[in-house]
Amino acid sequence: ENMPLRFLLYVARLYETVLPKRDRYSRTVQSIPTPEFYVIYNGIDDYPATKELHLSEAFRDKSKVPMLDLTVTVYNVTKCQNLPIIKNCAVLNDYVRFIELVRKHLLANEDDGYKKAIEEAESIGLLPNYLERKVSEVYNFLLSEYDYDTDIAVQREEAYDEGVSYGAHNQAVESAKEMLNMNMPIDQIAKISHLSKEEISLL
Repeated sequence: ENMPLRFLLYVARLYETVLPKRDRYSRTVQSIPTPEFYVIYNGIDDYPATKELHLSEAFRDKSKVPMLDLTVTVYNVTKCQNLPIIKNCAVLNDYVRFIELVRKHLLANEDDGYKKAIEEAESIGLLPNYLERKVSEVYNFLLSEYDYDTDIAVQREEAYDEGVSYGAHNQAVESAKEMLNMNMPIDQIAKISHLSKEEISLL
Protein backbone atom coordinates (compact mmCIF):
# COMPACT_ATOMS: atom_id res chain seq x y z
CA GLU A 1 0.00 0.00 0.00
CA ASN A 2 3.00 2.32 0.32
CA MET A 3 4.18 1.76 -3.26
CA PRO A 4 3.00 5.20 -4.50
CA LEU A 5 5.32 6.85 -1.96
CA ARG A 6 8.18 4.52 -2.85
CA PHE A 7 7.66 5.18 -6.56
CA LEU A 8 7.72 8.92 -5.90
CA LEU A 9 11.13 8.54 -4.30
CA TYR A 10 12.35 6.22 -7.07
CA VAL A 11 11.24 8.46 -9.93
CA ALA A 12 12.76 11.55 -8.31
CA ARG A 13 16.13 9.77 -8.17
CA LEU A 14 15.77 8.66 -11.79
CA TYR A 15 14.96 12.17 -12.98
CA GLU A 16 18.08 13.41 -11.21
CA THR A 17 20.13 11.01 -13.34
CA VAL A 18 18.53 11.90 -16.69
CA LEU A 19 18.40 15.67 -16.25
CA PRO A 20 21.74 17.47 -15.82
CA LYS A 21 21.83 19.75 -12.80
CA ARG A 22 22.29 22.93 -14.84
CA ASP A 23 19.23 22.13 -16.96
CA ARG A 24 16.99 22.09 -13.88
CA TYR A 25 17.47 25.85 -13.57
CA SER A 26 16.86 26.62 -17.24
CA ARG A 27 14.16 29.12 -18.16
CA THR A 28 12.84 26.82 -20.88
CA VAL A 29 10.83 23.68 -20.18
CA GLN A 30 13.04 20.60 -20.09
CA SER A 31 11.61 17.46 -21.69
CA ILE A 32 11.59 14.45 -19.37
CA PRO A 33 10.38 10.84 -19.83
CA THR A 34 6.70 10.20 -19.12
CA PRO A 35 6.47 7.72 -16.23
CA GLU A 36 4.06 4.83 -15.74
CA PHE A 37 3.91 2.94 -12.46
CA TYR A 38 3.05 -0.73 -12.13
CA VAL A 39 3.33 -3.33 -9.40
CA ILE A 40 3.32 -7.03 -10.24
CA TYR A 41 1.97 -8.55 -7.02
CA ASN A 42 2.58 -12.23 -6.37
CA GLY A 43 2.34 -12.27 -2.59
CA ILE A 44 0.48 -14.73 -0.41
CA ASP A 45 -2.09 -12.32 1.05
CA ASP A 46 -5.60 -12.07 -0.41
CA TYR A 47 -5.47 -9.16 -2.84
CA PRO A 48 -7.71 -7.95 -5.70
CA ALA A 49 -6.90 -9.05 -9.24
CA THR A 50 -6.23 -5.42 -10.17
CA LYS A 51 -6.17 -2.28 -8.09
CA GLU A 52 -5.14 1.36 -8.37
CA LEU A 53 -3.18 2.95 -5.54
CA HIS A 54 -2.92 6.73 -5.17
CA LEU A 55 -0.32 8.71 -3.29
CA SER A 56 -3.03 11.15 -2.21
CA GLU A 57 -4.70 8.38 -0.19
CA ALA A 58 -1.83 8.68 2.27
CA PHE A 59 -2.20 12.44 2.78
CA ARG A 60 -3.29 13.36 6.30
CA ASP A 61 -5.56 16.24 5.27
CA LYS A 62 -8.25 14.75 3.03
CA SER A 63 -10.21 18.03 2.91
CA LYS A 64 -7.77 19.63 0.47
CA VAL A 65 -7.61 18.97 -3.24
CA PRO A 66 -4.20 17.28 -3.66
CA MET A 67 -1.67 19.30 -5.62
CA LEU A 68 0.50 16.21 -5.97
CA ASP A 69 -0.55 12.67 -6.80
CA LEU A 70 0.89 9.50 -8.27
CA THR A 71 -1.12 6.51 -9.51
CA VAL A 72 0.14 2.93 -9.36
CA THR A 73 -1.63 0.07 -11.13
CA VAL A 74 -1.30 -3.26 -9.30
CA TYR A 75 -1.70 -6.60 -11.08
CA ASN A 76 -2.10 -9.66 -8.88
CA VAL A 77 -0.51 -12.46 -10.91
CA THR A 78 -1.66 -15.13 -8.46
CA LYS A 79 -5.24 -14.39 -9.57
CA CYS A 80 -4.57 -13.26 -13.14
CA GLN A 81 -1.79 -15.46 -14.43
CA ASN A 82 -2.82 -14.87 -18.03
CA LEU A 83 -2.49 -11.11 -17.94
CA PRO A 84 -1.35 -9.75 -21.32
CA ILE A 85 1.34 -7.70 -19.55
CA ILE A 86 2.86 -10.99 -18.32
CA LYS A 87 2.16 -13.19 -21.35
CA ASN A 88 3.55 -10.66 -23.81
CA CYS A 89 6.72 -9.87 -21.88
CA ALA A 90 9.22 -12.69 -21.42
CA VAL A 91 11.25 -10.68 -18.91
CA LEU A 92 8.25 -10.06 -16.64
CA ASN A 93 7.21 -13.70 -16.95
CA ASP A 94 10.70 -14.80 -15.91
CA TYR A 95 10.71 -12.28 -13.08
CA VAL A 96 7.45 -13.62 -11.64
CA ARG A 97 8.83 -17.16 -11.75
CA PHE A 98 12.12 -15.99 -10.23
CA ILE A 99 10.36 -14.42 -7.24
CA GLU A 100 8.48 -17.69 -6.74
CA LEU A 101 11.86 -19.45 -6.52
CA VAL A 102 13.11 -16.88 -4.01
CA ARG A 103 10.03 -17.44 -1.84
CA LYS A 104 10.38 -21.22 -2.08
CA HIS A 105 13.99 -21.18 -0.88
CA LEU A 106 13.30 -18.66 1.90
CA LEU A 107 10.29 -20.60 3.18
CA ALA A 108 12.48 -23.71 3.30
CA ASN A 109 14.72 -21.81 5.74
CA GLU A 110 17.74 -22.70 3.67
CA ASP A 111 21.11 -21.15 4.34
CA ASP A 112 21.71 -18.45 1.75
CA GLY A 113 18.29 -18.96 0.15
CA TYR A 114 18.80 -15.95 -2.13
CA LYS A 115 21.90 -17.44 -3.73
CA LYS A 116 20.22 -20.82 -4.16
CA ALA A 117 17.24 -19.14 -5.85
CA ILE A 118 19.57 -17.33 -8.25
CA GLU A 119 21.46 -20.55 -9.00
CA GLU A 120 18.22 -22.44 -9.70
CA ALA A 121 16.97 -19.61 -11.91
CA GLU A 122 20.18 -19.74 -13.92
CA SER A 123 19.95 -23.53 -14.25
CA ILE A 124 16.47 -23.37 -15.81
CA GLY A 125 17.19 -20.33 -17.96
CA LEU A 126 15.23 -17.60 -16.17
CA LEU A 127 16.36 -14.04 -16.91
CA PRO A 128 19.38 -15.46 -18.74
CA ASN A 129 20.98 -12.31 -20.09
CA TYR A 130 20.46 -10.33 -16.91
CA LEU A 131 21.53 -12.92 -14.38
CA GLU A 132 24.63 -13.82 -16.36
CA ARG A 133 25.80 -10.22 -16.26
CA LYS A 134 24.57 -9.08 -12.87
CA VAL A 135 24.40 -11.96 -10.40
CA SER A 136 26.10 -9.99 -7.62
CA GLU A 137 23.90 -6.95 -8.27
CA VAL A 138 20.71 -9.03 -8.06
CA TYR A 139 21.93 -10.71 -4.86
CA ASN A 140 22.80 -7.38 -3.23
CA PHE A 141 19.47 -5.90 -4.36
CA LEU A 142 17.55 -8.76 -2.73
CA LEU A 143 19.47 -8.33 0.50
CA SER A 144 19.03 -4.56 0.58
CA GLU A 145 15.37 -4.61 -0.46
CA TYR A 146 14.33 -7.14 2.16
CA ASP A 147 15.59 -6.65 5.71
CA TYR A 148 14.32 -9.42 7.99
CA ASP A 149 14.91 -7.52 11.25
CA THR A 150 13.15 -4.42 9.94
CA ASP A 151 10.27 -6.53 8.62
CA ILE A 152 9.74 -8.24 11.98
CA ALA A 153 10.08 -4.97 13.91
CA VAL A 154 7.50 -3.24 11.70
CA GLN A 155 5.09 -6.16 11.97
CA ARG A 156 5.41 -6.14 15.75
CA GLU A 157 4.78 -2.41 15.93
CA GLU A 158 1.75 -2.74 13.66
CA ALA A 159 0.46 -5.62 15.75
CA TYR A 160 0.83 -3.51 18.89
CA ASP A 161 -0.96 -0.56 17.30
CA GLU A 162 -3.76 -2.78 16.01
CA GLY A 163 -4.25 -4.39 19.41
CA VAL A 164 -4.40 -1.05 21.20
CA SER A 165 -6.78 0.38 18.62
CA TYR A 166 -9.33 -2.25 19.63
CA GLY A 167 -8.96 -1.32 23.26
CA ALA A 168 -6.95 -4.40 24.17
CA HIS A 169 -5.25 -2.84 27.15
CA ASN A 170 -3.94 -6.13 28.48
CA GLN A 171 -2.37 -6.90 25.14
CA ALA A 172 -0.74 -3.47 25.13
CA VAL A 173 0.72 -4.19 28.56
CA GLU A 174 2.12 -7.54 27.42
CA SER A 175 3.53 -5.91 24.31
CA ALA A 176 5.17 -3.22 26.41
CA LYS A 177 6.76 -5.91 28.57
CA GLU A 178 8.15 -7.57 25.46
CA MET A 179 9.61 -4.29 24.29
CA LEU A 180 11.13 -3.65 27.71
CA ASN A 181 12.79 -7.05 27.48
CA MET A 182 14.17 -5.94 24.10
CA ASN A 183 15.66 -2.86 25.87
CA MET A 184 13.63 -0.45 23.81
CA PRO A 185 13.49 3.15 25.16
CA ILE A 186 10.41 3.95 27.27
CA ASP A 187 9.58 6.91 25.01
CA GLN A 188 9.39 4.61 22.00
CA ILE A 189 7.38 1.99 23.90
CA ALA A 190 4.89 4.64 24.99
CA LYS A 191 4.50 5.83 21.42
CA ILE A 192 3.88 2.31 20.09
CA SER A 193 1.73 0.93 22.91
CA HIS A 194 -0.18 4.15 23.75
CA LEU A 195 0.51 3.48 27.42
CA SER A 196 1.76 6.26 29.66
CA LYS A 197 5.44 6.40 30.62
CA GLU A 198 4.40 6.06 34.26
CA GLU A 199 2.43 2.90 33.56
CA ILE A 200 5.32 1.42 31.60
CA SER A 201 7.82 2.20 34.35
CA LEU A 202 5.72 0.10 36.76
CA LEU A 203 5.81 -3.03 34.59
